[in-house]
Amino acid sequence: MDIFARTGNPLARIGAIILVGLGFLFGFVLYLIIRPSNTTEESRTRDFEQKILENQSHSFVCPNCLELVREDFLFCPACGFTLRRECPSCKKALEIMWTQCPYCGFAVGPAALPKIPEAPKLLPQKSNGSFLGVFRKIFSSPAVEPTEIKRGRGRPRKPEPTEPVIKRPRGRPRKDSPVTVPQ
Repeated sequence: MDIFARTGNPLARIGAIILVGLGFLFGFVLYLIIRPSNTTEESRTRDFEQKILENQSHSFVCPNCLELVREDFLFCPACGFTLRRECPSCKKALEIMWTQCPYCGFAVGPAALPKIPEAPKLLPQKSNGSFLGVFRKIFSSPAVEPTEIKRGRGRPRKPEPTEPVIKRPRGRPRKDSPVTVPQ
């Protein structure tokens, strides 16, 4: 049954059945050594994960609104922020810092740096219906004030005392020591 989950090749399946059937314990140990390391399901899952990672590698975050944008975009579709500029000669996307097109050699002029806000928002306040905005809204936790945070176990912390604390001695006093009462 194991070979059917690991390969679709009928010759490999028949060979594994004959090897284990005729070789008994030695054949089974030999099969465990030469069998494919991954099941077909594991291989499909790994290929799917690689495709997802490849698609994610072609995107980055807009420095203005922190939304995901693809690397070939000239402008952010969420806020309109200028991400790249276009070569007037060959119409290819150029980095903003480039002064000359690397594809056709056209001099595009000095770097046109857009103004980025001083303190970018950590999370956008309102989502514009994008998948990432809906995902953040579902899985983000609401803001909690520090006074509402409880300890992991047991009772909540006691409030800080406003008056000086007088500590009393613990345990029994020794017979030879005088007992002092705090004033």
